[in-house]
Amino acid sequence: GALAIFMSCAGLVSPARAQDVPPASAVPKPTPPPPSPWPASALANASVFFGNTQQQVIGADGKIARVDSSFGLSAELQALYGEAAVDTGPRIVTKRTWLGTVNINLKPLAPVSSFITTTLESNLEKRIASRFSAGVGAKWNAWQSTATQASLSLSISAERTTARDSTVHFPNQTIARFSWLAKYSHAFDDRWLISH
Repeated sequence: GALAIFMSCAGLVSPARAQDVPPASAVPKPTPPPPSPWPASALANASVFFGNTQQQVIGADGKIARVDSSFGLSAELQALYGEAAVDTGPRIVTKRTWLGTVNINLKPLAPVSSFITTTLESNLEKRIASRFSAGVGAKWNAWQSTATQASLSLSISAERTTARDSTVHFPNQTIARFSWLAKYSHAFDDRWLISH
């Protein structure tokens, strides 16, 4: 008798508890956080070689960017360092490179936009103590859609290179460059993309 009463009470209480729990479809889903206005990425790599010549190389690459209808900014810093030793000889530095770039775009989404570029480089292998360049240009966004983008850029820049020591001579330490760049990309779907 006591067991029957317990089962009966449980049968009366369970439906009430079920009614207190809302269905899964009625529970509001949490709102995902908005994307960062400054997306950034970082990459590191390393390689080790053994044998008569032992070599270790490490590298890193960091990027950050921001783009909206009125202003665009992107910056990147690359670094590379390597050492090597032959047999039991002393270790020497074979690679030491720094490369930083900063690009500024004014109204990057407009049909015609202007941009400024700067680059600073130091490269042990090329025996460059420093190489600095700065330039200005214009970009024509010939076609912009969800799947297709096409553009043409024209720019002029000045570059100055400083040798690592007096034994290195660069024929033109300060030069001016004129360049153009055409880009095209088309996405057929989420997996297929062609670009040039």
